[in-house]
Amino acid sequence: MPDDPPLPDVFTTGTAARAGLAHHAIAHRIRTGRWRRLRRGVFCHADRWSSLDARGRHLLLAWAELLTVDRHRVVSHESAAAAWGLPLPSAGLGPVWTTDGDLGRSARRSRDRVVEVASLRPQDVVRLDGLAVTAETRTVADCLRHLPLLDAVAVGDSALRQRLTTTRQLDETLRFQAGWPYVARARTALPLLDPRRETPLESQSCAALWQCGIPLPTAQVYVYDADGRFIAVVDALWIAAGLIGECDGRTKYDLDLVQRRDPDVVRSALLREKVREDRLRATQLGVIRWGTWDLRHDLPGLARRVRAALATGDLRRFTGSLRLSRSPSDVIDLSHYLR
Repeated sequence: MPDDPPLPDVFTTGTAARAGLAHHAIAHRIRTGRWRRLRRGVFCHADRWSSLDARGRHLLLAWAELLTVDRHRVVSHESAAAAWGLPLPSAGLGPVWTTDGDLGRSARRSRDRVVEVASLRPQDVVRLDGLAVTAETRTVADCLRHLPLLDAVAVGDSALRQRLTTTRQLDETLRFQAGWPYVARARTALPLLDPRRETPLESQSCAALWQCGIPLPTAQVYVYDADGRFIAVVDALWIAAGLIGECDGRTKYDLDLVQRRDPDVVRSALLREKVREDRLRATQLGVIRWGTWDLRHDLPGLARRVRAALATGDLRRFTGSLRLSRSPSDVIDLSHYLR
């Protein structure tokens, strides 16, 4: 079969016909699976679909959704977050979310799509690689309202870290959304955000432990020994208790990882990690570690371990110094925590 004429990533049968494909050629491509149906009358090339991850496939579905609706609709919520490269929900991407700016219409929800109806200000809509999506701040605000807290904090932290938005801009947007569904949920999430956290696991862990009544730790703290030598940047630190929290999303000690990698590489990585932790403990800081499994499957057990470590921790034993960056001017005044 001859190659297709040039077609966009997502196209309708009408687009294909205008590109020169006859009706029987279109039907043959659909029947043989050369094209993948995204929704009625909208397709992409099957090999293109196969080459993409979950985020990429979701965005093709979002394109398909907008191809068959009017200009009032834009991609929004978790679908817009996917377009902006923000963390995906822990449970995976669900239906395509869009927002309809025509307030005379009704919200709709099905297995494949969610259509919200809400006001869209000019600053709330942009085109991202040609796709009409909610702007960065509006996207994060919508996610703070609709996503579960752990996923919402991960999205917010990432957006702040990438400087896609600011807490002030988010606050302004939530003021505009006053009275909308789940604004109280967003207001709960907003003060939990911290752009210093570097991974979704760090963000989700802090939010989950906070829900368990554990105070938020300081993120990404630089630890130095008594001689002023740099040791490490730690994921989290409960400064008053002298307790380090390390989120091991990299599964450093996972046996499956050991089986799949070169033994020498694994031994070297484990040795470096052990030396790092030994140097941290030598300053008399406590260290507690957890991974994705602990967070998702044994949060009560993780919370008990953290509480026990906080109860026995004592910053007065610490023999080094702490900073918020490598700059000497960013040293943390420990006397504030020893009062």
